[in-house]
Amino acid sequence: MFYTLKKVSQFMDKHIKRNLVILIIAIVFYSFISIVPVYYIQKLIDAIHLQDQGKAIYDILLFGAIYLFMQMSAQFFGALSDLITAKIQTQFGSELQIKLYDNFWRSDIFCNENSTVLSNRLIDDTRYISMNFFNSFKVFFSSILTFIIGVCFMIQINFYLTLIIFPLGLITALTSRMIERKAETYADEKRNAEEGLWKCFTQGILGAFTLKLYDQRQAYLSRIRASSYDVKKISIRQSRLESFSEFMVGSLYMMTIGCIMIFSAIFVTKGMISMGGLTALIMYNHMLVDPLMNLLDCRQMLIKCKVSMKRIDEILNLKTYHRMISEQWIDTIEFKNVSFWYIAEDKIILNHVNLGLHKNNTYLIKGRSGIGKSTFVNLIAGFIQPKSGTIHYRCNRKNTHAFPNIGYLMQDGFLFDVSMKDNIKIANPALSEKEIDHLIHVCCLNDLMIRLKDKPIGENGNLLSGGERKRLLLAQTLARTDSHVLIFDELSSSLDIHTYKMICQNIQSFLKNKICIFIEHSENNYINYDYELKFQDHNIQICSTSHDE
Repeated sequence: MFYTLKKVSQFMDKHIKRNLVILIIAIVFYSFISIVPVYYIQKLIDAIHLQDQGKAIYDILLFGAIYLFMQMSAQFFGALSDLITAKIQTQFGSELQIKLYDNFWRSDIFCNENSTVLSNRLIDDTRYISMNFFNSFKVFFSSILTFIIGVCFMIQINFYLTLIIFPLGLITALTSRMIERKAETYADEKRNAEEGLWKCFTQGILGAFTLKLYDQRQAYLSRIRASSYDVKKISIRQSRLESFSEFMVGSLYMMTIGCIMIFSAIFVTKGMISMGGLTALIMYNHMLVDPLMNLLDCRQMLIKCKVSMKRIDEILNLKTYHRMISEQWIDTIEFKNVSFWYIAEDKIILNHVNLGLHKNNTYLIKGRSGIGKSTFVNLIAGFIQPKSGTIHYRCNRKNTHAFPNIGYLMQDGFLFDVSMKDNIKIANPALSEKEIDHLIHVCCLNDLMIRLKDKPIGENGNLLSGGERKRLLLAQTLARTDSHVLIFDELSSSLDIHTYKMICQNIQSFLKNKICIFIEHSENNYINYDYELKFQDHNIQICSTSHDE
């Protein structure tokens, strides 16, 4: 619990901390007031045997009124603690999600992590932590206080009876501790298995057309069945452990009740406990055992919270950097002994690259897949960092300590399920309607605009054809009118020759005064490239090109 509490405290702002203090106070009052009535039950029953009838009636009415007041107060503080807990959970969940997304956004994990798996993991873990940790904390803290107060009242009723009951509670706690480690392992295994199932299931839905095309439904169904079986197997083991835990604690609970009934009856016959004390014990026999049972349930919940918190901590501990955009116009990008490799693949992509890129120049990159083209432009954009060497961004021959403003047409760029205009404005919210209309014309989107108007374009633009998606992504790229660098990854893909030629002519004015990089496989080039960047042996050579079409 203390590990999770330490990590959770990092996301508590002053409002959450203030509410947490109020919650602790409410729990203290609730725990105390929920046990105190046992004292007045004892006094009320013992008042029946008073010789003075008037005194007896007075005491019965007084202690009865106090008992009712205490019970109502306990209900009030219980409801108050539930309300405060719900408020804290909501505030904390919001803060955690924002912090996680911000940390994720500033890291380079999105370059090498499955987005579906990652999003499912973040949603699942943040929801589990926010919905269960503080409620578990409330139960944990309340149970400990209730147990301590209950022991005090038990001792006040009869010290020897307490000595008989307490060891049973201790055995329950030790049993819980023994089961705890195994439960933590099962919780971690189940999360991993569920993650694998969701990945398999999601890819099966996204790739349904491909599976149908190649008649692989049965084969893929077998994969889903295998993943589902793994989850089922771990769930059964986890349920078996929880059932065994419930059996052990339940048995100990019944043993405790039996001991209370037998020994308290013997103590009454010997005059060691009054009838009021016996009645109080019968009515509040749960005041020692129930807190221990709650602690057991709470520990199981906290174990799962700990597993989720460790996974969240992995995201929070990712190396991050602030991608600050330069206010000065970047006119030169210089690579000095830049090397990059992917640790997971143990593969060198770029090795001691030295080159310079300058404004008012267009650069063509050609070559087979896997030679480092995308890695190169991602380094320029600052999405990934060099493993060694440095990249300098210069304005008038002076280094700046910020990244250039970049317009980047990605080969697999993402489109949001909003209108065409809203997708374009993601790159530049300040665009006027006139500027948006001009971009739509430049990117040959007029017919599509007439057809869709302000309608959403579907998840990742699934209501559009491949060519329509490409042209809309291009409009989004060109919307960054103040960009210092323009990167076009496979501009010609998904476009017919006529449309591609027209777009190449239309975008000429956008290329002025910028560093422009084109990654192309097509031989139908309608751009006058100044240089070609040739990738060979993990290095890059700059070669001059002809301007003849």
